[in-house]
Amino acid sequence: MKQLNIGNTNWKASAVALGIMRMEALSAKDAAKTLEAAVDSGINYKEAYY
Repeated sequence: MKQLNIGNTNWKASAVALGIMRMEALSAKDAAKTLEAAVDSGINYKEAYY
């Protein structure tokens, strides 16, 4: 997964984010599987808006 620099810091974020706004609609097991798959593929940036 491509990593992008965040501003003038040493922090990096994945070029792809996982939007989790609707995650509450999933069972805890399915939500965990989704998060594990995202992390396994290199996604380290998650966002949730309400």
